[in-house]
Amino acid sequence: MARAQRLGTLLATIGGIWLLGLIGMLPLPETVQTHIWPVLPLLFIVSLGSYAFINIGYNLVAFRECPEAYHELMQEIQEAKDDLRAKNELIGWVNGLLQTNYSKVEQLGTGAAYCQIIDSVYGDVRLERVKFNANQEYEYVENFKILQNAMTKHKMDKPIDPPRLVKCRFQDNFEFLQWMKRFWDAYAPGTDYDAVGRRNGKPGGPVDSTRPMSSASSSSAGAYRTRPAPRVAGRPVGVARVAPRPGSQAGANTQQIQELNRQIADARVMVETAEKERDFYFNKLREIEVFIQQAEFEQGSELETLAKHVQNILYSTDEAVDELEATQGEAEYDQVAGPMDKLHVDEEETF
Repeated sequence: MARAQRLGTLLATIGGIWLLGLIGMLPLPETVQTHIWPVLPLLFIVSLGSYAFINIGYNLVAFRECPEAYHELMQEIQEAKDDLRAKNELIGWVNGLLQTNYSKVEQLGTGAAYCQIIDSVYGDVRLERVKFNANQEYEYVENFKILQNAMTKHKMDKPIDPPRLVKCRFQDNFEFLQWMKRFWDAYAPGTDYDAVGRRNGKPGGPVDSTRPMSSASSSSAGAYRTRPAPRVAGRPVGVARVAPRPGSQAGANTQQIQELNRQIADARVMVETAEKERDFYFNKLREIEVFIQQAEFEQGSELETLAKHVQNILYSTDEAVDELEATQGEAEYDQVAGPMDKLHVDEEETF
């Protein structure tokens, strides 16, 4: 404040002197009074701007040393180098353990590699259910359900957040992979692990580094992908150009090709409709899952019991669904068999 006051006082004094000279109360030469004195404020502003510009340019060229900022910047650079080194080391460890070809931490968001890391420790993860060629978010969620079941089975108290991990962001997967590495170092049995054999020869790396999935593999994975047939020289690939010939055989072939193309177009429409319905119901289930995870229920209340039951249904595997259906079938049979035993049928009654 004192500095600002001094600056204000100085400017007021200079302004007062300039006003006195402007009204002729100072003994000035006529040339100065007429031509120079009126434009002094403009010259002062131009000079001040030039000085500020030169000062900024000088400070940029000859940057003043600031030890605190220097050390802080060097610390951030070192932390970035450590993170990059740790990232490369972790990716190398995953590729060496699982015989894969991951290049980025974000690619682990499919959940397949995490499942096999746990399998390398305990050897009992149902890897035949893991979708190693997953390329859709709902397939990632299925892999994380298998991972959660395996961690629950072995009483691993590490909380995981699949909705964040399946987004394939670097920071979330990097932190979880760091925890996985520490866990593996502590509990790995130390024996050789046949990663390729355990996943039955399936490619374990990211989908974009492998061959495109065939229709059979994509069907077994639960993802139906449709794309228009590539066109070369104006016709779809795989559809031969039939030259018109005289006779009924050429006309029959042309009609057959047209009919097949029509069936293919209808099939594509049906598949696209099925995909839309699948995505619609999957999004509904995801909303239910997120709501239950975020809701807070009273301990021991009926709502908490209901929420746990719904979560068990959402996270259940195919075997658990079969067992549940069998149990429900037996219960329904018992409910029907009880009243049926009490029915009395007259022997003389005919139908």
